[in-house]
Amino acid sequence: MNKDHYRIGILGGMGPLAGVHLQKLIIQYTPAVIDQDHIQVLCFTNPHIPDRMRSLSEDEGEVFSDAIVESLRVLEAGNVDCILIPCNTSHARFEKIQAATRVPVLNMIQLALRQVRASPTASVGLLATKGTLASRMYEFDNSFRWILPDAEHQKEVLRVIADIKAGRGGQEDIAARIRHAVDDLLENGAEKVILGCTELSIYSEFMDPAKTIDPLVELAKEAIRLASAAESKTWGGINSQNDYHKKITNPIRSMDSVIHLNPEKMAVTVKKVRDAGLTPGIQPGRKIVVDGIEYERFPVRVPRLIEFGESMESLISEYVKPHVQPGDWIAISEKMVSISQKLVRHISSVKVTWLARLVQKGVTKHKGMTAWNNPEKIQLAIEIAGWWRIIPAMVVGAAGRLVGQRGWFWIVAGHRVSEIDGFIPEDMYPYTEWAVLPPEDPQADCERFEKNTGIPCMTADANFINVEVLGISSGVGLDKRVVRLVLLDNPLGQGNKMTPFVIVRKIGPTNEPDTIVDNNTKLQFKR
Repeated sequence: MNKDHYRIGILGGMGPLAGVHLQKLIIQYTPAVIDQDHIQVLCFTNPHIPDRMRSLSEDEGEVFSDAIVESLRVLEAGNVDCILIPCNTSHARFEKIQAATRVPVLNMIQLALRQVRASPTASVGLLATKGTLASRMYEFDNSFRWILPDAEHQKEVLRVIADIKAGRGGQEDIAARIRHAVDDLLENGAEKVILGCTELSIYSEFMDPAKTIDPLVELAKEAIRLASAAESKTWGGINSQNDYHKKITNPIRSMDSVIHLNPEKMAVTVKKVRDAGLTPGIQPGRKIVVDGIEYERFPVRVPRLIEFGESMESLISEYVKPHVQPGDWIAISEKMVSISQKLVRHISSVKVTWLARLVQKGVTKHKGMTAWNNPEKIQLAIEIAGWWRIIPAMVVGAAGRLVGQRGWFWIVAGHRVSEIDGFIPEDMYPYTEWAVLPPEDPQADCERFEKNTGIPCMTADANFINVEVLGISSGVGLDKRVVRLVLLDNPLGQGNKMTPFVIVRKIGPTNEPDTIVDNNTKLQFKR
């Protein structure tokens, strides 16, 4: 089926109204003025997919997931760009389903959890089927305290779901029963309640939106966002889908794309971060003198894993803005900018070439930069810089080593290569398996962040070897040389410090000598 517009695919029928209701939400949330502003949607309703709860209990979900995979072929034949499956319980076998199709399947569980994390929340209630609860699809995220119905209330939740499927009961009665279940969880300490069954989602409009999260609404909004990005030809900062494929030989596979995070591994990371007991917010300041001016830098800690696709402006407003004073500017880790734009790549999608293996043997590996021992990371460098730049870099690097000079490879290859992060074996998941790629237009990003938050900012690729200034908003009022020197001792720290932001405050003129001298070839730190 030929098409010239983005097309959403929906596999409905679990239960009978889920697919239809999702289409309604897509129409409702699409910012359209005329018919032609709406998004193409292809829905295949298959009510004959076996019962998900029964299949999970009897065969670990093999029967129902096989039926779903077979049904996806209809949507694939319809040339859809993404697939939505409006059934929470079906996500118990999400990885198997996604692996069986070339089309990205959006994960409504992850989208709902992302919405929970968008505001400070400690306790979350969950209304769901037995299959969803038993699979712990939501509860794997143990950064929250989960509040579940007791046995009697859970029976009532299942009765409500069954009545909705069967068309029993009036609208007001059903809505009142769901509100009662929500209120019970709120009274037991939940700050927000997830409506973790699509039958319950049908009645979300009758719930308090400040207290409930509807995964189906989040699914619709994400599909709309993807379609809007595709229609406007802005994919991750690249001008068009054609440019996207030209830019990267083996295209970036982002969270909007094929591979999703492993829930079990994510749970381990979340627990590790929580157990570390890191203090959130502004950290003690560190002073530095540049060109006779003293500055103080305050790292800002975000003691949690930042999700792929989180709004950078929201993070700045939540964690940084309360501590900013007039005249301050902030430094932002380039890695966080890329994460917010979902410029990520899973290691399984990288096809290593002979050139990558050859380059790997000759690249200088700095202590602590073990990821460059990884041929997949070298392959990403080839794809971003181009083989026509990497091969001369390899030749020049080899010549440099003959005369006792190291690092010439990186100079010729360009800073965009050094900006690749991830594939680090000793790091926390997901960065053991995911690489973070450079942002496409960091200068425009900085201007946008300042416009939306009111705080001047810059982005930097910083490590213990060097600091590369990538973008500076107009409100900073300093040139790249000064900004680089202010940050040259890397107050952002490395990833385990979890300080992706630094507030920079000008103290004023001083008689103290400059702390750092940059002679463009090496760093000289004051002893």
